[in-house]
Amino acid sequence: MIRYIACLKCGEQFHVHSEDVNEGWQVRKRTGKATRPSDFGVTVSGGGKSTFLPYQEMVCDICNRPMPDGSIVTAITMWRNEPEPDNWEKTEYSMEVT
Repeated sequence: MIRYIACLKCGEQFHVHSEDVNEGWQVRKRTGKATRPSDFGVTVSGGGKSTFLPYQEMVCDICNRPMPDGSIVTAITMWRNEPEPDNWEKTEYSMEVT
C-alpha cells in the first residue's frame, strides 16, 4: 500500500498510469479538512536520552509545500493484491471528507 497526503493542486493532478492499472493497482482519493496528528514528529535518541521533536506543520508529500492545520488536502491511497485499506485518513489525520 502507498499513502500520500497532498495539497489540493497535487491531489487534483495525481493520476495512476495505465501501466499501474494493468499491474492491478487501485487508487482512492479523498479530499477534506485535515488536522496534524498530536504524535506527528520524530524522536531523536542518543547518549541515553530520547527527545521528541514535533513537526510544526504538515507538508505535501508530492511538492513539499506546507499545509497548515485545518487545510483542505487530498489523501491518496494506492494498493494492489489486497482488500481496500482502512480509512487511515480519518484515524491518522482526523480528516473530515468533503
